Amino acid sequence: MYLRKLFITFILLINSVYLSADEESFIKDIYKSSFQREPSLEEISYWEKRLDQNLSTATSMLLSIYKSDEMKDFDLDNKEFIKRTYKIFFNRFPKEEGENYWLNKLKNGYSREQIFYHFAMSKEFIDRSLKNFVVPFDENDKKRAFISRFYSLILFRDSDEEGMEYWFKHLNRPFDTVKIVKNFIFSDEMEKKSLKPKDFIKILYRVFFDREPDIEGFDFWLKALKEKGKEWVVSAMTESLEFKKLSEEIFKKEKFIFPKREYFKILKTAQIKSYTPFDDGYYQKGEDLNYSRDDKDGIVFDNTLSLMWQDNVKDGGDMLSFDEAKEYCGNLELGGFNDWRLPTENELVNLEAFRYLPGWRYSLPKVFKNVDSWKFWSQDSFKGDDSRAWVVCYGQGFARVYPKSTPFHTRCVRGKILKREFKRNEKKEVVEFGDLIWQDNFETKIIKLNFMEAINYCENLKFGGFGDWRLPNAKELFMIGDRKKVYPSIASVFKNIANGFYWSSTTYQRFNDEGWRVNFNTGEMEHTKKNSLGYVRCVRDKK
Repeated sequence: MYLRKLFITFILLINSVYLSADEESFIKDIYKSSFQREPSLEEISYWEKRLDQNLSTATSMLLSIYKSDEMKDFDLDNKEFIKRTYKIFFNRFPKEEGENYWLNKLKNGYSREQIFYHFAMSKEFIDRSLKNFVVPFDENDKKRAFISRFYSLILFRDSDEEGMEYWFKHLNRPFDTVKIVKNFIFSDEMEKKSLKPKDFIKILYRVFFDREPDIEGFDFWLKALKEKGKEWVVSAMTESLEFKKLSEEIFKKEKFIFPKREYFKILKTAQIKSYTPFDDGYYQKGEDLNYSRDDKDGIVFDNTLSLMWQDNVKDGGDMLSFDEAKEYCGNLELGGFNDWRLPTENELVNLEAFRYLPGWRYSLPKVFKNVDSWKFWSQDSFKGDDSRAWVVCYGQGFARVYPKSTPFHTRCVRGKILKREFKRNEKKEVVEFGDLIWQDNFETKIIKLNFMEAINYCENLKFGGFGDWRLPNAKELFMIGDRKKVYPSIASVFKNIANGFYWSSTTYQRFNDEGWRVNFNTGEMEHTKKNSLGYVRCVRDKK
């Protein structure tokens, strides 16, 4: 399993796609429910790439599976179709009441494709998709579902590929629905059915009003059909408020928000090259990077931390002072949201990618497209001097303070500022933070070593009854800082603190003879020569 996961990760990294364990699990469950088999490595890689790059949604992925020859070969009867549809979408089998409801729909003329779309846009499937960080559906899926209604309710069948694509291309505005629905109703295929007037009116109710007829309304339209004819009745129904509402609904862009997070997670540094044994590239610790992008609005989604990042104009536009940057984000309206803010210093550093990529001179993930500068404001003032604030440089990666009057760039974010909780074990002289346990004995404030010596010290450390210590990477080390205070600038539960820089295991991505370090006197992060001396604080994973 490890080798398999490693191979998939390697393939995706080559294509600048970050692996999401939740997506992989989602894809596997779908294939097992659909085909009673595991997906191949190629199928997993294919769908993860499409889902990550917003080329597919959960709905379009499942539609491809539903329309596949492999699915058709099962030749399912109606009862088995309903059971399998429940298992595919909800990962459960139906209760008797639900099964009978959909079987009756099929008996009354509903197509299987229309039932597919009902399941795809149900709350249960939306929740399941979002929990796996997959977008359930988009406006294109809604348009196809709307056209599918006409095939199902008027022609009593699934759509054909050529017809669906033809009408999809012609559905660009709400009033396009009028022309399309008339083409279905007055098509040769519909005329050949030679429906009785009562059956014709029932169909129109389902198409235009999405419901069964009431007695009074049914009698009115039946009389109008006899006296004024089909064209008058159809034209009158297209003008109804109910149909206009249905038509407008399919053009509303969905705003899916991934599950809310409570606690801060440290993301991987993205450094996958190991420059020396037991360094950052060797261990590659942290949460998997899982970004997706909305090109239309220019938004990057951090699906791990449930954050949205602005990326609609080059670095937020003009360079601004700290106060101007704060006001800019407070007034920003993007993607239908107006609750944007300046990011925290931790969020800016957590976003960094400490990896050199040819042709890419920024320490931002390449999912960002509007990048043209280096230094960005955070919302955090420097507690040692309120006239200064924290800034992160995405050209090199350092985190420093600058005068608030200095013009820098702005990249706004939206989402909850997540909690960081530290817990000290006085007896063992360690501090717990998230999934990590930190060394905090007397040695952490007296031992000074160079980069390689620091790595070896942690690898050989026997402390607290454990021998699996390692040197933390740059993000892990930075995140135990507390930039709400200075001298020292570290979480208050730590008691053994030296006045100076501590080594991380992360190599500076531009020059291999330099590494990253954090000063817990002020909280700043910078790179320096690996032969320099620095303090050491080891870390281990909580089992």
